[in-house]
Amino acid sequence: MSKTVTLFAASAMATLGLTASVYAAPVSTLDSTAQVTFIPNDQPSGPLDPNNPDPTNAVKPVDPNNPNKPDNPNAGPLSLDFASSFNFGQNKITTTDETYYADAQKFTDGQGKTTTGPNYVQVTDNTGDDKGWVLSVTQQGDLTDNKNSLDGAVITLHDANVKGIAGTGATAPIVAANDIVLEKGQKKLVMTAAANSGQGTWLTRFGSDKLADDKAVSLFVPGKAVKHAATYSTNLNWSLEQVPTNTPIK
Repeated sequence: MSKTVTLFAASAMATLGLTASVYAAPVSTLDSTAQVTFIPNDQPSGPLDPNNPDPTNAVKPVDPNNPNKPDNPNAGPLSLDFASSFNFGQNKITTTDETYYADAQKFTDGQGKTTTGPNYVQVTDNTGDDKGWVLSVTQQGDLTDNKNSLDGAVITLHDANVKGIAGTGATAPIVAANDIVLEKGQKKLVMTAAANSGQGTWLTRFGSDKLADDKAVSLFVPGKAVKHAATYSTNLNWSLEQVPTNTPIK
C-alpha cells in the first residue's frame, strides 16, 4: 500500500472516530439471550369503528331495537365481540311486493353526539394457536308479531366485506358470499378463517360507506303476505366456532 493511501485511510478512520483497535481479535466472548412469552388473552374486546377498526378507536354502538340494552361483551381469547341488530322502519301496509332497508348502525359518544356506519359483526382471535374459526348466522324463525307470521319475508345481507387490523404476517379471513340470504332455521356462513389465518380482530361489514349503508341489509316482503298493524320481529343467532387445523371449511 502506498504512503498516500495509508495516510488517507488513517485520516478517514480519524474522521469517523475509529481506531485500528476496533478490528482487533476479541480476547473473550460470551452469548446471552433475549426472550418474550405470549399467552392467550381472555379479556373482552370491545366493538371497533367498522370504517376505521383501530384498537384505540373503540365505539359504542346503539341497538336500534333496544337502545337501553347494556353492554355485555364476550370474554376471549376467541370472542364474538359485536353484531348489529336491524330495524327496517315503519312502513304502510300494501298488497304489492316491497323491499325495505335497515337503518345504518348508529354510534354514540355518551354525550349526545351520534354518528353512523355500516352494520357489521366483529370477531377477535387472541388464542395464538392459529387453528382457524368459522362465523355463521341463523335466523331462528319467521318474523312474527307473536301471533301471526310474515309469510315469505326474506332478509338479505348485501355487500359483505372484511375489514380488520392486518399485522405483519396476518392473513385475513374471507366472507362466505357477497350476498348472504337468510332462511329460517338454516345456518349461513358469514366469515371463515382457515388454519394460520384470522389472527387479531376482524369485521364483516355489510356495505362500506354511508351510501352503501342505506341498502346493505334488505327485507323483502311479498304483496300477498297478510300484514297486521303490528311490529314483526325474529331473532338472529350469530355463532363463532373454532375449527381444528385438519378440518376443511365448507
